[in-house]
Amino acid sequence: MKKLLLALTLMASTCMSAFASTPVDHSKTYTFRTDTVYIQRDGQKIFGIAYIPEGQNEKWPLVIYAHGIGSNHTAGQPYAEAFAKKGYVAYTFDFCGSSPRSKSTGNTNDMTIFTEKQDLTAIIATLKSKPYVDAERTYLLGISLGGLVSSITAASMPDAIRNLALVYPALCAPDDARKNYNPDGTKKDPNARIMGGEDYNKAMLQFDPFEHIGNYQKPVFIVHGTADRLVPITYSEKAITVFPNARLEKIEGAGHGFRGEPLEKAIQLITAQLAEWEK
Repeated sequence: MKKLLLALTLMASTCMSAFASTPVDHSKTYTFRTDTVYIQRDGQKIFGIAYIPEGQNEKWPLVIYAHGIGSNHTAGQPYAEAFAKKGYVAYTFDFCGSSPRSKSTGNTNDMTIFTEKQDLTAIIATLKSKPYVDAERTYLLGISLGGLVSSITAASMPDAIRNLALVYPALCAPDDARKNYNPDGTKKDPNARIMGGEDYNKAMLQFDPFEHIGNYQKPVFIVHGTADRLVPITYSEKAITVFPNARLEKIEGAGHGFRGEPLEKAIQLITAQLAEWEK
């Protein structure tokens, strides 16, 4: 019996230590694999791709990429590949009902920033349980509307998120909705072309993100182009006065939707910031 108990104890110890937290060597370039990872949320199925550094029984820090409105997981590929090569698990996904190109379930007419917050919350909980993820080193990277969603999600569960990175976060979205809709939910101009469905816009009419994001008190890093017409940089300038611990890096002359040199610069800046946060 004593031999059996000893064997069981050794087995349990081995299982618990099978995956070990892995320090990231930022001078090294890691190889990685990709896995399709589906996540369930209230009957919805969220499609995503995990970029996982190659290693034996290692637990890596996690970066979750949240895309903007009308976009999908493919927009996150350049970021995810760069992070995986530096020793991070990166996850890109499609918000439910985010666009006709979404591989997740859900209707675009039902999507709001609050359904997207539910998606992201489910993703965080699920990925933290993966054996190759170091749950204590979970980072969010939100792009445009995904930046707004990441901000309010982090503010609602600050202990779950180590740090927050944002690229031209669409903190202007509620103000945009109020420009196009009356307080009673009717359109100011019935013929106007408006971004997002009615539920998306109406859900934000009484919402001010700046009343919430300050609840996230850990370091925040924001990258924003000075020539952004869709999301004016003034919103990020205001954000760094509301977040208790935030820094804004401006990319001169860059607009919304980084491509080419601005995209490479943003990836470089965020990768360097992750390295600082990992110290």
